[in-house]
Amino acid sequence: MAANGSTVLDHGVVLRALRSKTTTLSLDNTKIDALPPSLTKLTFLTKFSAKNNSLTDHGLSPTLKSLTKLCAINLGCNKLSCLPVCFMEMPELQNIHLFSNEIEQLDEDVLECLTEVIVLNLNGNLIDHLPPAIASLNNLTTLGIASNRLKFLPQEISHLSSLVELHVEDNQLQHLPSGISQLKKLTRIYAQKNKLQSLNPLISCCTSLRVLDISSNQIQFFPQELGEMKLREFHYELNPLIPFIPIPSSATEEVLPLKELICRRLFTILENDSRLEVIVQSLPEVRDALAQAGKCLVCDGPFVNSWLECVKFIQAKKIILPLRSPSGLIPIRIMLCSYKCLNSGDHDYYGIATPPSTNDIFVK
Repeated sequence: MAANGSTVLDHGVVLRALRSKTTTLSLDNTKIDALPPSLTKLTFLTKFSAKNNSLTDHGLSPTLKSLTKLCAINLGCNKLSCLPVCFMEMPELQNIHLFSNEIEQLDEDVLECLTEVIVLNLNGNLIDHLPPAIASLNNLTTLGIASNRLKFLPQEISHLSSLVELHVEDNQLQHLPSGISQLKKLTRIYAQKNKLQSLNPLISCCTSLRVLDISSNQIQFFPQELGEMKLREFHYELNPLIPFIPIPSSATEEVLPLKELICRRLFTILENDSRLEVIVQSLPEVRDALAQAGKCLVCDGPFVNSWLECVKFIQAKKIILPLRSPSGLIPIRIMLCSYKCLNSGDHDYYGIATPPSTNDIFVK
């Protein structure tokens, strides 16, 4: 069928395109496994589609190489195993659709040549990582890499300064990288159906973010910074969120390690006497420890390596307006310095307890 199909195309669609000098050509659903040789004559094409066929890497070359003026190409639903090398010779290429193929790896040399690309659709492939060269796509506005095998996103994603929409749903991601905080134009993140165990607090630095979908993950609570975001849609259903089941607290004041006591005291002294900062900077271990210090939301005191993980429950509608998400209580992660502060009773924070054979519950 492939050989006959190519012959028919040579005397049919391609021939008509050649006569009319059209800049757009579709060979969708034509059951071909190789592009017709006469396609090399259509050097004036700017848009080309050949989705829903049986095209292989070998079936593209060298025919596609001649279409150097292409701005948009759709080769979705074929049998490609890699990024076509001929893309390197298409300087005006802006829209690439390679969804539902068999691509396992992304050639870094090819990626580095895609500096003008604004849409890259790689959904439904077999990709297990994004190489550092992804940083070359600084004009990219939409990245689709859903339904692949990603376990992490590289920090180089922070260089995609034009990115507006990110699709990473249905992968194996365990976290979102801190580099995502650099994406100031990002408005939509779709990260449902992964293995996210927490939501990176730095996502609040994405000041343009309006749609966030992290449903069907493994998240128990959300960072405090969630309340600072201006989301219009927040989808968090099908996560094992900590339920609101309060019980009395029997916890007593803990004995803190000596190192923790020293660090807390030193942190307090530094706040009142900045002259000691020079000494601290000369002691790497002390400097690094103090750099990780947090502040208790009850007493405003510091903590370094020992703290009490708590939650506060807020209504979803208080942070998402208009509400287009599941209603109810959202658990927000809160850090306290001690059981003394937890038991003070001057707040609405809850400690977390996990009795045997039950779901997480809370003690106040």
